[in-house]
Amino acid sequence: MKKYLFTGLLPVVLFGTGIFLEFFAGEPTLTDYLPAYPLSVLTAVCYVIIHAIFFLIFRNSSRFRLLAGSKSAISAIIPFLFLVILMGFYRQTDTETTSWIHRIRSSWPFLLSTLYLNAGLLFTVMNRINTRPGLRNILFLCTHAGLCLIITAMIFGASDRREVLMEINKNNYVWYGSEKNKISEVPFAVKLQHFIIDFYSPKISLIRNEDVAPQLPRGKSLPHIETGSVCTLKEWIIHVKTFLPEAIRSNNFFIPACIPGSAPAAYTIVSNVRSSVTVAGWITPSVNKTPAAELKLQDNTSLILLPPAVQKYTSIITILTPDQKKSSARIQVNAPVDIGNWTLYQYSYDVSAGRHSSVSILQAVYEPWRKAVHIGILFLAAGATGMLLTKKIKKTSELFKKYDK
Repeated sequence: MKKYLFTGLLPVVLFGTGIFLEFFAGEPTLTDYLPAYPLSVLTAVCYVIIHAIFFLIFRNSSRFRLLAGSKSAISAIIPFLFLVILMGFYRQTDTETTSWIHRIRSSWPFLLSTLYLNAGLLFTVMNRINTRPGLRNILFLCTHAGLCLIITAMIFGASDRREVLMEINKNNYVWYGSEKNKISEVPFAVKLQHFIIDFYSPKISLIRNEDVAPQLPRGKSLPHIETGSVCTLKEWIIHVKTFLPEAIRSNNFFIPACIPGSAPAAYTIVSNVRSSVTVAGWITPSVNKTPAAELKLQDNTSLILLPPAVQKYTSIITILTPDQKKSSARIQVNAPVDIGNWTLYQYSYDVSAGRHSSVSILQAVYEPWRKAVHIGILFLAAGATGMLLTKKIKKTSELFKKYDK
């Protein structure tokens, strides 16, 4: 009973200590106390060596063996999972002035909970190394060593991670950006060649004239439009005679124009199935500083064209490295570009200019520990897959033995 009390109270004490340090350790966040790369690698190696020394000295102690047991693993996972769940409920930022609950990854409770969990994993791995070799033992070591490597990289890589927002253009190379409300430089320069953005075709909707909320059809989504499309909203049949993806107003008409300030426009003929009322006219959304054009159907109902949703946007860039080598790259939202330990992500653009944006906003993320995380994931996946396969093979062989008898 005392053993279980020890393993249960230890993570609670560590969590409480973390809360105490958050309130009394001063303003700097945890990342200010950790060394930067490459000293962080040396610190991580020393961290593992210290655990190995403790293991060699105290491995025969009963309480020490508890730290490498399943009961200790469960008690260590609980506070860690609790903090991970909190991250899902509270928006996380890197601003130092915010409460610790909004920067959990760089907080003392998260560090101490993670260190305790990782210590248990390290002692478990070291304990298994001393046992007899075998396939199950190797697979067990793969999963636990992989998870241990991921958590170690997460702890000691916290101080090395950087996020710099860069606003690039077609005129000049940019080698700086905004990082935590200050200007920071990056070890490369970027210049925009082309910015490409694709939109979905816009949707149409009915609105009440006294408000601007679209009237959604029950159980259905609003229809997309294109030239020649026909759709029904409530008792209105809508024929789209002409659809212009980009247009500008000319008196009472719209003409095609691919210039800044243009917006999608559609000429529609709308008829009511319950009466002989037919209305025709142009509709356009309010985008790029273009005023909206609505088609009034009745005293209380109008037809509108909603702003088109963005499908994807792409930046074609030129990268200049410190050795004066130039290379071209194509960046999309889910297709970043790697430059050494840096990764460039497509972040945003000039929303007011739309497809005619002359700037692109990239996020440069520095993660020197990323390769270690990838190696840990490979070990974890290999061990877990091997365990599943060996278990399935064992069940199959037992089934064949049963039928042979």
